[in-house]
Amino acid sequence: MESDRILLIIPPFLGGRYFLQPPLGLLWAASFLKREGFIVDLFDLRIKKLSIDEYESIKHKYSYIVICTSELDIVQNYPIDYRLQYTISLCRRIKEITISKVIIVGAIGSIYPREMKLFTGADYIVVGEWEIAVKNIIIDRIKEKSFIQNGVRGIFDTSIQPDFDLVELKNYFGYSISSNNNSYSYYWSIVQASRGCPYNCSFCYNFYGNMIQYRSALDTYLDIKNQVEHGAKTIFFIDNIFGLKASFVYELCDLLINEPLDVDLIVQTRSDLLNEDILRLMKKAGFIGIWLGIESFDNSVLKACKKNNTSMTNKHALKLIQDVGLIPAAFMIQGLPEQSSASTRNDLEFLNNEGIRYNLSSLLLRPGSDLYKKEIEDKKSCISFEQPWKKALLLKGKSFMDDKEADALDVHKRYSRKRPSRKIKLNEIKKYAISINKYKESSDICFYIINCIEKMVQNEVKIQIYVFFEDFFENIYFEEIIKYFSDIDLPIYIFSDITNVLFHSAVLSTLKGQVRFYSDLSLKGNKDYILLDELDLLFSDKTINIAKYNSITDWLNNNLIIFDNVFYL
Repeated sequence: MESDRILLIIPPFLGGRYFLQPPLGLLWAASFLKREGFIVDLFDLRIKKLSIDEYESIKHKYSYIVICTSELDIVQNYPIDYRLQYTISLCRRIKEITISKVIIVGAIGSIYPREMKLFTGADYIVVGEWEIAVKNIIIDRIKEKSFIQNGVRGIFDTSIQPDFDLVELKNYFGYSISSNNNSYSYYWSIVQASRGCPYNCSFCYNFYGNMIQYRSALDTYLDIKNQVEHGAKTIFFIDNIFGLKASFVYELCDLLINEPLDVDLIVQTRSDLLNEDILRLMKKAGFIGIWLGIESFDNSVLKACKKNNTSMTNKHALKLIQDVGLIPAAFMIQGLPEQSSASTRNDLEFLNNEGIRYNLSSLLLRPGSDLYKKEIEDKKSCISFEQPWKKALLLKGKSFMDDKEADALDVHKRYSRKRPSRKIKLNEIKKYAISINKYKESSDICFYIINCIEKMVQNEVKIQIYVFFEDFFENIYFEEIIKYFSDIDLPIYIFSDITNVLFHSAVLSTLKGQVRFYSDLSLKGNKDYILLDELDLLFSDKTINIAKYNSITDWLNNNLIIFDNVFYL
């Protein structure tokens, strides 16, 4: 083992469907380690999986291995679905094959450090900001210290730049701000000029807290310049809120105007921080677009989730951005408190009529947020979230906890026993599948579904229908379609990638008859585990290999032989 060699790892799938951004936190950590004389390697498994030979090389090559469960770009919207499952599996695998010390960093370990220790066997869990903390752990080398290590603030006081020599920006991408089709934009990178948020939106997990840390405009400019020299064509500011300190924006814009850089700059911020003067200056400095965290145009919804903003302010800011020649875009959420389908429909109609780019996501209650505490910890929700989250961590195979510890977390008894198999003889029951992907109007879809089912039931004695919904969260008529299924006197199995706790509860309340509904929440928090568990139970005579499939549709397309007919809508 080389005592001066450190490995930094990003587990697979830690990104979004339309973005894959450089691991900025680990690049910063690498810079701190290199200053101390360490040799640093970085494996971004989102881009390239480890080969058998590379796994073998890890065994004796590194003294410390750092695994990041949520990079800086997703540190607030950290994954608690199948991506976390892969991360836990990777941590265990590495712990089993190497004698290296393992350090876990990221949001989930910061919230549940003891659980992460139990599930992974890691030597250290960093709670909070990790870039400097990782260096301190490795330099101190004190065996007796606690496995829980507090993060260290003050990274912006050092003027140290992240080490972009460890990545190739051609591998990273984001989605174009000018198109609602989420088209990819490559040679994409990110920069951070501040940490923290003074607001207390109920749905948000504030990893950095309310105290704001500001980076100097000069250091930020030099960071952008370095990334451009490494090939960046678009750079997105991942600050919680860009422009909290107006003087920083003016100073940075002056630097960009005096020494222009060939790069498109995009920020995310709040509508009430913008004015015409600062927007015109940003336009002149090379900024091309602004994402606003609007969430909803319904004032009752904004008040309920503590946005401390109004619909009028949001609409005014969007128009102001357009008027100065920048591209406006809106982050929207469905499933918020006090929000209805009609409210969401009105929001989207306004944005479409105005020609404004938007991204609609479904509410996901994350531990660490006020809304999670209200709905889950205070026992006011009928959906248990915390226990399924912990259960999802316990993989089949070796556990790093004893039975007493496992029982205390209520995870061991359910998943350590062998699940009963459920076999269906294909020659007795006709199986039909309906694949529904990215639809727009419920009336159209219901019409097609009726036609499909009429074709299915002709001359058939026994029939089962399997409905695969992908990307349902982009449609606000989903509940109407579920009600329609409930009125059909047939065995219907519905699979969906739903992740919205409140919406999930509403759907369940409408079910009746022979309908069975399986979703991300009703299982283990992700569509891939729907395939692994529920589809495996229904088709236990088939071998389901989760590593082969990326989506519900992908599974269906690779298992068509199971069904007598498949209807694509």
